[in-house]
Amino acid sequence: MKKKVIKIVALVFVAVLLLDGIITAVSSLSASKDKEWGLELSTSNVSAKGATLTIERKNSKREEDLTVGEEWGIQRKTLFGWKDLKTVDENGMISLAIGYPMNEGDSKTWNLQWERSYGRLWPGIYRIYKDAATDDCYRHSEEEREEQNLNPVVYATFFVIF
Repeated sequence: MKKKVIKIVALVFVAVLLLDGIITAVSSLSASKDKEWGLELSTSNVSAKGATLTIERKNSKREEDLTVGEEWGIQRKTLFGWKDLKTVDENGMISLAIGYPMNEGDSKTWNLQWERSYGRLWPGIYRIYKDAATDDCYRHSEEEREEQNLNPVVYATFFVIF
């Protein structure tokens, strides 16, 4: 019996080592939608080191132009709700101020390597978020932006297994 348990533990250990980096996470558990703006954020090719992120705009109820940037963030689910992950080295973070138009029917995809900024993700439930903005979004107060939904944020939830 003891030998059988040792063999099973050894097999599980070898399997984890072989799967490390190959199958480390599951794609989106859920993609959030902002129905008013027609925005949807989803992930694919998810691992503990990175993912492919896609934002789409379709079936929008609003006609204003939207812009999305390069910025994104990750949160981890805790007992107390969602908590922003801290970067490994805040001094090493580079933020690009590039804006992409998001008109009806547009989509944009990024191949993210979050291991550089956040380190390798531990097993758990995570969500990645991205925001968009109208052209005149920042001419309004924070209350007006929230009230008029001028700076919509969308999320894609995923979990890391190993």
